[in-house]
Amino acid sequence: MKRIDSGHSQPSHPHPVHIPSDRLQELLDLLENREISLAEFAAKVTAYPAIHKRIMIEANSVAAGRSFDIRDPIHAAAYLGSLRLTQLLKNLPVGSFEIVRGNET
Repeated sequence: MKRIDSGHSQPSHPHPVHIPSDRLQELLDLLENREISLAEFAAKVTAYPAIHKRIMIEANSVAAGRSFDIRDPIHAAAYLGSLRLTQLLKNLPVGSFEIVRGNET
């Protein structure tokens, strides 16, 4: 009996790595820097899919009941604002989020 998927390479599973506390601090520092826009912050966050996902979930949770979904990280950052984003990042357990290798910058 021949396997249906034989002859096709199977996708490799991502290798999770932890986000170091210094990277998390870097994101917090960006939020405190008045010369950095929330759009620039959002662009940096996309390098960390788990944090990006958490921000998107939070933004859509806050926007629940509205007639729109937030799908863009810049919109999410602007919707939440720097104070709420700072609070969210400070409440994350350091080193517990995983990112997919190759996506970090």
